Amino acid sequence: MPDAGDGGPAWRRWLRKDTHPAVQFIKYGIAGVGALAADQLVFYALSLSVIPALGPDDTALQILDHVLGWSAPTVQEALRLRNFSINTSLGFLVGNGVAYLLNIKWVFETGRHRIHHEILLFYLVSILSFLAGWAGGVAMIRLLALETTIANLFRVVTAVLINYAGRKYFIFKG
Repeated sequence: MPDAGDGGPAWRRWLRKDTHPAVQFIKYGIAGVGALAADQLVFYALSLSVIPALGPDDTALQILDHVLGWSAPTVQEALRLRNFSINTSLGFLVGNGVAYLLNIKWVFETGRHRIHHEILLFYLVSILSFLAGWAGGVAMIRLLALETTIANLFRVVTAVLINYAGRKYFIFKG
């Protein structure tokens, strides 16, 4: 196995937090996929079952029907907006917890702030990004009549951009 330059294998660089910024961004992306998976698992599990949030023409329903021959309950617009908000909130709580753990264990160096300030700032930045994405998603559903899955995708992309900047430059030690 190639040498990491410090006497250990190259893969150990990926375990360290003091890596090149490009490696750090890739690690942030990988950690983000884990957090996103948790968020989306909660969002779609709820949206497809106990808190239905998908319209009849939603892409997620079409994929499920085409691939699995499975259908799920659909809802009208007013209820869809309310349920979208509930499900994104619950998904956010779970995904954000996963994001914090992965960020402090693998991506960023803690210590810029005391731990309780760090957690507070982490959640404040996350809430800001959540609200920005949620508001855009609601606008896409309400004003543009776009499907829930498109609104949800917008919410996720918005959150990634705001969260990375906030975490890298304000919360953690670069």
